[in-house]
Amino acid sequence: MKIFQLLLAPAVALMGRLRYPYKFATIGLLGVVAIVYLFLVLTSHLQASMDTGHREQLGVMLDKPLLSLVQTIQQHRSLSVALLGGVKSLTEKRINKATEIHEVITAVDQVVVAHGAELNVLTDWQLAKAHWENIQANGLQMSARTNRDTHTAVIKELLSMVARIGDNSFLVLDPNANSYYLMDAATNKLPAALEIVSQLRAHGAEVLATKSLDETGRVEFVGEVAVLRSKLEELDAALQRVAASNPKVAPRINQFLPPFHASINDVLKIVTDDILSARFTADTEQFIEKTTTAIDRGYAQSQELLLPVLHELLETRIKQMQHQYFESAILAGPAFLMLFIYLATGAYLAVMSSIESLREGADRMAEGDLITPIALATKDELRHVAVSFNHMSEQLARRIKDAQQHSTELEALNLMLKSLSATDGLTGISNRRHFDEALATEWQRAARLKQPITLGMLDVDWFKKYNDQYGHLLGDECLQRIAKVLANSIARTGDVVARYGGEEFAFIALNCDSKQSQLIANNIIKAVEALWLPHQMSEFGHVTVSIGVASIIPKAGDAAHTLLKAADDALYTAKESGRNRIVIASFDSTPE
Repeated sequence: MKIFQLLLAPAVALMGRLRYPYKFATIGLLGVVAIVYLFLVLTSHLQASMDTGHREQLGVMLDKPLLSLVQTIQQHRSLSVALLGGVKSLTEKRINKATEIHEVITAVDQVVVAHGAELNVLTDWQLAKAHWENIQANGLQMSARTNRDTHTAVIKELLSMVARIGDNSFLVLDPNANSYYLMDAATNKLPAALEIVSQLRAHGAEVLATKSLDETGRVEFVGEVAVLRSKLEELDAALQRVAASNPKVAPRINQFLPPFHASINDVLKIVTDDILSARFTADTEQFIEKTTTAIDRGYAQSQELLLPVLHELLETRIKQMQHQYFESAILAGPAFLMLFIYLATGAYLAVMSSIESLREGADRMAEGDLITPIALATKDELRHVAVSFNHMSEQLARRIKDAQQHSTELEALNLMLKSLSATDGLTGISNRRHFDEALATEWQRAARLKQPITLGMLDVDWFKKYNDQYGHLLGDECLQRIAKVLANSIARTGDVVARYGGEEFAFIALNCDSKQSQLIANNIIKAVEALWLPHQMSEFGHVTVSIGVASIIPKAGDAAHTLLKAADDALYTAKESGRNRIVIASFDSTPE
């Protein structure tokens, strides 16, 4: 049954794309189509396949001189940056290389004029030539770096043309592994690797000529070396695929790879040992020649082996296609009866499959699944029903999500507002409002659990004089630092530290008796002294605090303000007694 469904899948897909009137018209006109196919369609199909083969040959024919042009411009780039770096002995070589480039451009022009429109590269070619003419006219007025980058831009344009030719000539869509691997290696992997080697050649020539390398250049070199190693791995894999699919060229590829890698390794050794180490002992011209040797080996492999063999394979395939299509024409007639039955069955199954998908989608939505869409392979009227159904589910799901998100945002906003309403804006600790609420809550808890509760009041000594002497900005900073001391000194869960008002602070310590409160207050006094904030208007020469502390185990009927008043009175006593001290309150716990 599964095999039968797989065999019918193409027919179902085809008939599912047609609306109902066209489904039946297609099947009814199949007999007429059979005659047209025998006399026209088959012939045009054959011609189209032949044209494809010819376009692939045109692509190979144009790629060959383009890659030669890339090679010569790469050499010109290295000579130019070395000359701009001060190696005047390369002047004549650069002039000769420009002449050679002009000759190659003439050769490319001939092919582009003849076939460029067909391959859709005329505009790209004219633009690349204009950019080259700019280098010819202004190259020696540029900096070495700008000259190198301008050359590289032209080379990238030419390599992009090679890629575009592969697309437009259908080389990249070639179904045969032997020819596809040849094309990929010759016009993609090999030029990409050689361009990175050529960039190293130009960059190295510039550095060796000027004998200077900044950190940016060093990073660029490391990146180029890393990219080169990656490109070489890709090239090796591509050439191994070529050798495996074309045994005829395998010996020459295996003969090419060892010396090619040896040449590359020689170049990388100079880059690593001489350039990146900033020794700059290598001769610029010798470096260019050594790198050129490696690059020339690669281009020779492409021009003399890979592209010619690819051209032969395409020529052979065109001849084979001619025989194959004439043979298939003989068998085409009897196949149309089976095609009629095949398409009719496909039309029936396409309709039934769509109806079943709609039913399943309705069931999913009834069960609460608003995410899974109805996916119909058909493109008939039932598809429009499925699209409307999916749109309805999406809108409903979006509204539910929006409502949930809005609820979450409101909850987060409420939490933020609650936090802000309980926090002092200057010091970041609790404010007076939160302190009062906490005192009422913890007073009741301590009374219920019969546990002691401590309340401390703290005042910055002579703070008004501090503000007058040092200004409000330092006054605010002083309060912030003391608030931090309090927060660090009283950090148990449930304890509260607050700014009570102005320069006055308060704290609540839970389950804490008078002895423990004495220790806490002493720690605070010492910590504030450790800040050693200068205060010329203070008798002590630095910022100090006075603290009043009161501890009690609340009884039923006691009021929290009793504890607060006792601590406040103790604070007053501490200030009147000379400041910078602690006074522990002693009082009757009976509320006033």
